[in-house]
Amino acid sequence: MTTNFSVPSSGRALTASIGKNTFFGLAGNVVHVLARIIVVPIIIKDLGLDGFGIWAVLMSIAAYLTLGGSGVRSAFQKYVAEATGSGDFDRAEEDNHGYYASMAIVDDRMTFRRKMSLALMAADFVALGQDHDAVLVLLGIDEHKYVRFTREVTQRFGRDTHLRGDFTLASVYSRLAAGFGGHPKMSKSIPGSSISVMTPPQEIATLLMGDEARTPETSPSYQLTCQMSFRPPAECAALARECVASSPAWRRARAELAEYLISLTELW
Repeated sequence: MTTNFSVPSSGRALTASIGKNTFFGLAGNVVHVLARIIVVPIIIKDLGLDGFGIWAVLMSIAAYLTLGGSGVRSAFQKYVAEATGSGDFDRAEEDNHGYYASMAIVDDRMTFRRKMSLALMAADFVALGQDHDAVLVLLGIDEHKYVRFTREVTQRFGRDTHLRGDFTLASVYSRLAAGFGGHPKMSKSIPGSSISVMTPPQEIATLLMGDEARTPETSPSYQLTCQMSFRPPAECAALARECVASSPAWRRARAELAEYLISLTELW
């Protein structure tokens, strides 16, 4: 005996709907995967591996923001549009940008990754301002434009964002120390320009004893002597004259500084 089962029209509609949604869901996943296969090589070719890393991080942030309030998402879009259109990024460059660009450490034009670097710098300050009414940051004097950049951005926060921009942002700036090898500053981004706790002892001695600058303003050895309080002010003033004269006393002072710095790195 054959038994016939009939499916109600409402059940058939539900089955068709599930099947259609499943098909489009799978199709969407396939398209997504294919798009990534095509897009990722293009991005790496155009931005390089560093730029691709920033892009990947931003995509993750965008996905996270999608799960959050739409106000944060729209504020992010509004900020990028206004900052790019008004030229804020160009005005936010640090004073030594031209030197970095000449050494190919950073891009010489306003590229995507340069914009993201500046935006992330400002985001660090804004993040602190969400929990505190006043934020004080310590920067090198050549980075003073970062603070103005952040202030101008936070002034644009409106009702369409959950981010608060009414906090006070202030800064304390440190003077620049001349870099070794004739570089304008000591920076971890400029190879051979500075000394850190990871610098080998022989390299520390070589950098200090090879410092042939004849003026205190351009001598990294003299500036380290003063800024590290290695000697009292009166001795520093006397060493300024020895530096100009490039005397044996100045050579001994650099050797003593090298010994002192090496002893600090050994403690580390």
